Amino acid sequence: QGVKDYDKKIAATLIKESAPIIIELKKHHNRPRPYELDKSLAHFKMKSMETPSYPSGHSVQGTLIGNVLKMKYGKSAFMQTAKNISYSRRVAHAHYKSDSKMGEELGNSMFKHIKNKI
Repeated sequence: QGVKDYDKKIAATLIKESAPIIIELKKHHNRPRPYELDKSLAHFKMKSMETPSYPSGHSVQGTLIGNVLKMKYGKSAFMQTAKNISYSRRVAHAHYKSDSKMGEELGNSMFKHIKNKI
């Protein structure tokens, strides 16, 4: 079974269930996005950048999903994809490195919390 053949319902469920926690943390920390502090980055603004910057939700969810799919299918490529997602958000000036790092840590913590229930 190839990586492309995974059950997409797993990812959709994890995104839906993790989103409220991520949004609550973003609201609590209320960190401005890079483009809000550096106006020269304003042309990088995307629809996915309408919430506060910290932590990176893409990093949280990519790491969480990567861990679950790696456990289920035994493919380490899922974790590399999670790292690529996290990094791409910094390249796009959507996040600071600390946003991504905390997102990855939170995604790993969420996985540890649910792994015995999967």
